Amino acid sequence: MNYSIFHPTGIINGEINLPRSKSLSNRALIIHALNNKKFEIEHLSLSNDTIVLQRALNSKEKLINIEDAGTAMRFLTSYFSIQKGETILTGSDQMKKRPIGELVDSLRHLGADIEYLEKENYPPIKIIGKELNGGEININSEVSSQFISSLLMIAPLLKNGIKINLQNDIVSKPYILMTLKMLNYFGIEHLFKDNSINISNQTYQLKNIKIENDWSAVAFWLEMVSLSKKARIILKGLNKNSWQGDSFSPNFFKDLGVLSYFEDSNFILEKKQNSEPAKKNIHLIDYPDLSLALINTYAFKKITANFTGLSTLKRKESDRLTSLQTELKKCGINAKIDSDSFSINAVNITNITPSFSTYKDHRIAMCLAPLALQKTVVVEDVEVVKKSYPNYWEDLKKVGFTITPLTH
Repeated sequence: MNYSIFHPTGIINGEINLPRSKSLSNRALIIHALNNKKFEIEHLSLSNDTIVLQRALNSKEKLINIEDAGTAMRFLTSYFSIQKGETILTGSDQMKKRPIGELVDSLRHLGADIEYLEKENYPPIKIIGKELNGGEININSEVSSQFISSLLMIAPLLKNGIKINLQNDIVSKPYILMTLKMLNYFGIEHLFKDNSINISNQTYQLKNIKIENDWSAVAFWLEMVSLSKKARIILKGLNKNSWQGDSFSPNFFKDLGVLSYFEDSNFILEKKQNSEPAKKNIHLIDYPDLSLALINTYAFKKITANFTGLSTLKRKESDRLTSLQTELKKCGINAKIDSDSFSINAVNITNITPSFSTYKDHRIAMCLAPLALQKTVVVEDVEVVKKSYPNYWEDLKKVGFTITPLTH
């Protein structure tokens, strides 16, 4: 399904109940399964990624297809490494192009029995689960924070625990810290010092957990407010002192015309008519998931800028750097990319209605739709948002976007 999207006034107001955090949900599900499901998870995410993971954990089948759920692939690889029996993890064609070698090498070093079934370093993989002693490993931390989180969650159950030495720049460090905070919630102690994380053999202290709403989704609302003529958006279900690293996202939009603050339990976004000059160089190694909304905001505000720390974006659901460069060019925005950066060089917004491809990538779809505040756009394959934000299109309608399904 494709949608034609525009906003008749450019003024957005409304209350939005954001989706529940799939990042917190997926970590809670793995810990839940590691402990024989002896506690309750309240407000579990309804995203497709979480549904796929939950189905996999409940499956009695040897062959498990996790579709395009990257988090599920990474977390389940470690999980099944310590579960007795044989498991084959596979996924979509796109998932088979996403490397997993760094995680598999680490688990093999700990004694895991994992075999590639098609292409070296890529899914599908066969795992013969068994008891692992643990030990010390070195891992390239500029590839994926999910590899590290995956190892951390099984660490307390290994006889000798784990010492993980993080080598090179740490990408998405706040997601590693999120995992450690959740482990701490369940009574697991750790030492994170000098780029090494130590977790000894311990017992999880089980208690119920309530999942808060998703701070990663806030980025698209910040983008909308910045690109609007006038706005007041009330976001519900967010925690001021969140474990989620993307709760830092409002700081990137302060000088892009967005005022944000908590009022009781609500998070308020308002459009400021006078904003400070935006930064020209933005390093996002800690927050790559925020980059798409931020880049689009700069582009449509016609601010030239250089974004760095984006190396992992080439290994997401799509090659996000190339995908976004291609789609923005349809609007008259020229960008230069390399393996780590995205630079907005020239902007001459065209009057042509662009038809945006989404590359089976939920964040590409969600970051392009807000551009309808400034011109009519077509977004293709809109169902991809189910991966993380199933009600995204309905929420856009609530604040005045006109969304028309197209037959072709």
